[in-house]
Amino acid sequence: MAFNPDNYGLRLFVRYLVLCLIALIFIFPLVFMINSSFKPDSQLLADTSSLRAFLPVGDISLDNYFGAFRRAPVGLFVLNSVLVTG
Repeated sequence: MAFNPDNYGLRLFVRYLVLCLIALIFIFPLVFMINSSFKPDSQLLADTSSLRAFLPVGDISLDNYFGAFRRAPVGLFVLNSVLVTG
């Protein structure tokens, strides 16, 4: 296939469009996880069937993070990671 400068811009646009769509497919689960970590269980279950699951709406709080620090020795885990990685 020979290089055709007339189609180069269109091919480049389509290539970047496809790459952006693939990136969105990989980013949406991360956005869902991060937003879910700030919501209580009841709000999370109520939002899973709608687009609100991906948006930071509803009862947003840091209670899940405070609970994780109370239940597990997170400080010890962080110290271990710092010591291992140098």
